[in-house]
Amino acid sequence: MRRLSVDIGGTFTDSVFIDDDRNLHIDKTPSTPSDFAKGVLNGLERQNIDIATLDVFIHGATTVLNAILERKVAKVGLITTKGFRDVLEMMRWDRDPHIYDYTVKKSSPWVPRNLRKEVTERVRHAGEIHEKLDENEARKAIRELKAEGVEGIAICLIHAYANTTHEDIIEKIAQEEFPEAYISCSHDVAPEYREFERTSSTVINSCTGPILEKYLSRLSGAIQNKGYKKKMYAMQSSGGLIREDEAVKRPITTIMSGPVGGVVGGVYISKMLGYPNVITLDMGGTSADIGLIADNKAEYSTETKVKDESGWDKWPVLAPTVDVTAIGAGGGSISWVDVGDVWKVGPQSAGAAPGPACYGKGGTDPTVTDANLIAGRMNPEYFLGGEMELDFEAAEKALGKIANVYGIENHKVASGILEIVGSNMARTIRILCAERGFDYNEAVLMAFGGAGQLHATDLAKELGITTVIAPYQPGSMCAMGMLVSDFRYDTSKTWVYPTEESAVKRINEIYEELEKDALKNLTTQGVSEDRIQIMRTCDIRYIVQEYVINTPIPSGEIFAKDIEIIKKKYNDLHELQRGHCNRKEDTQFVTFRVVGTGLVDKPYYAKRKKGNKSSKAAFKGKRKAYASDVDKYIDYEIYEWNRLVPNNIVNGPAIIEDPRTTLHVSSGQKAKVDEHMNIIIEVV
Repeated sequence: MRRLSVDIGGTFTDSVFIDDDRNLHIDKTPSTPSDFAKGVLNGLERQNIDIATLDVFIHGATTVLNAILERKVAKVGLITTKGFRDVLEMMRWDRDPHIYDYTVKKSSPWVPRNLRKEVTERVRHAGEIHEKLDENEARKAIRELKAEGVEGIAICLIHAYANTTHEDIIEKIAQEEFPEAYISCSHDVAPEYREFERTSSTVINSCTGPILEKYLSRLSGAIQNKGYKKKMYAMQSSGGLIREDEAVKRPITTIMSGPVGGVVGGVYISKMLGYPNVITLDMGGTSADIGLIADNKAEYSTETKVKDESGWDKWPVLAPTVDVTAIGAGGGSISWVDVGDVWKVGPQSAGAAPGPACYGKGGTDPTVTDANLIAGRMNPEYFLGGEMELDFEAAEKALGKIANVYGIENHKVASGILEIVGSNMARTIRILCAERGFDYNEAVLMAFGGAGQLHATDLAKELGITTVIAPYQPGSMCAMGMLVSDFRYDTSKTWVYPTEESAVKRINEIYEELEKDALKNLTTQGVSEDRIQIMRTCDIRYIVQEYVINTPIPSGEIFAKDIEIIKKKYNDLHELQRGHCNRKEDTQFVTFRVVGTGLVDKPYYAKRKKGNKSSKAAFKGKRKAYASDVDKYIDYEIYEWNRLVPNNIVNGPAIIEDPRTTLHVSSGQKAKVDEHMNIIIEVV
């Protein structure tokens, strides 16, 4: 099966193609922010792929995320229950973790007040209709929004997750009065309790839907003109595939579609190599994305938050996502000095345009990439295999901005930038692992992305991690992860009820309903029933608590005896994640969830012919580079990754170069090539 995946990052666009013989063909081209589709087509042309012969085209992009971060979204209106017009304005006000920042301001709502319309209706929390919908008011509201020139309409009525009748009626009226509008109903987007979170999710879905629809339509049209006649697939934040038309209906499911590909690929490789617990570090041009893999499974969250204009995570989105934490620590992250003379790196990034100063595209600020070049860790004549020569003098000039502030030499600036960005990543990993009950000392660090391998061994030493994995072709790991992704459909239903035996009948009814929904969606996307797996979970909490823990639920019919088993599992998870539990406290079910997975045939990594321990055939020479362990420049041996063979050993200090990435091996460390061309590093 001929499969192609494309991942659009903030700086580069990666494409990975598997031919009929399961050979991998990988390419990296600069992203084109003015029209990301152009960067995709550039990659296809460079690889000379006959797109008409493809069986599957998979796409992951930052289209929706970028639209949210930049607030370049569609103009939308909101229709809600009378009395709830200002839910977006009031928000869920949480100052933490900025509790001591007296300059904090509330975020501006996604929909201005004049575009938020109320209608008379009321549904109770259990689903009974307390007050019927005034259809004339609904029709009037839609006509007013149409006159205001909105592109989309978000319909979010109170307790619509329990009874969809009124939202269904308003949607039908909207289709009659305003058929060209993009319409989102909360019971389709986020059928869960919490009014603010559900409203936020529905509005963001409507704001970004027209953006994604236009982008995918443009890209789909371009590849169809080149002969591709099948459906295009998109990567979801949950790590599963979805057909492009389904993605357009729920764009919020694709917010993190790029970064999660790397974690999914990490799961695939960790299973192949026999490492159950892994920290993934995807360091690209704009950010460093960190994920956790426990027992060969990625950590998931049922909710994510997107940043507001102040850069704080204020807007919740109720959509399952692989738990990825992103920080401003990419190759393009800018180093700067704040008003208190504190030296910092990120979160601002030079991005793809103009990019780091050494790219020679007009950038003048010092970045992490410039620091790696000055530190001798990167070869200015071998970037992208020599297609793009880096400007050493421009990097020197950029780092001079910091050198002049502190009166130090440029090589000290370079080492300082590398230490700061490493400390930023180490701090984030420590906090993330503490919050998840994950012991990073018992895990391995898997580094990928264009820059991850440059920092991984130093980071592992700081954290006390003894093994680093550098997967083969790490610069395209996110795109490769998409090729091993299954189809996935998530569905849920809120029903708040005590965890008692009397709940059994309703629990079975809910799971039957959700499983039918999952099966219908996946079979509609072309997955055969024998390839579908169903997994159940439920959000459970103590009655005296506000927040929940997602808890596994047994498959098949639930019996009275299973209730105590479920409660025990919840308490075990509570103790693991929160450090305590109260097994005598009453608990309650909140939201029931089903994940439907449509399995696809996985490509495999070809095994290479084994050699001996000697890596002499891959030796390229020596050069001076900065070594953090001795805080000075020393001689490093330079090797070519593609000239290494399985069983070869490279002893540090060494630098292993690839056209798309560079691997740094510190003094005293040993790097061994496995049969799939991955490099496993023993860290001292």
